[in-house]
Amino acid sequence: MKMQYMLSDQSDADAFNKDLSEAQQNGKSKDIKNILDRCYYRCTDKESKSTEAKCITGKITVYKDGAVAVGGDVWFFNCRISKIPVKFKEVNGRFNVSNSDIESFENAPGPKTVAGRVFCRGCSKLVSLEGFNYDLDQCEYDERIKALIVRTATGHLRNPQKQKLDGDIKNIKTILGKN
Repeated sequence: MKMQYMLSDQSDADAFNKDLSEAQQNGKSKDIKNILDRCYYRCTDKESKSTEAKCITGKITVYKDGAVAVGGDVWFFNCRISKIPVKFKEVNGRFNVSNSDIESFENAPGPKTVAGRVFCRGCSKLVSLEGFNYDLDQCEYDERIKALIVRTATGHLRNPQKQKLDGDIKNIKTILGKN
């Protein structure tokens, strides 16, 4: 197990995925918690200086089924991960996967389990809405900005990358089997 995983770097993201997968297969909640607690991402501040920040802030609780609750924010911003790494049962802060390499929403927390805003801007590799747990009646596809917009109690969820999510909300409903 590494001392720190810089998920903005592909080699660290690969090591993170390998170590986390092993811990999940072995059912070791303590190892899962330790791995998640050692995740960082690289961000740029207002002066264009690169800084590092923790991906998960607040208390991490791992349940027997492997699901995770976080007593703060989850930031997989600018991370080279292809999927949301664990099933998030509850997030008592914000949930951000913007500019990451996620391909679906599998393992994402639902709208009633996130206390803050949900962000998914610039997910250019998003090809599936699998795991998208938001009420489609609250969704619209904004053709002007090529974004799926979800109205939630705390804000908006957007995916400004058109990618394979072409079309209006009727097509998205068809993808999800909601027609």
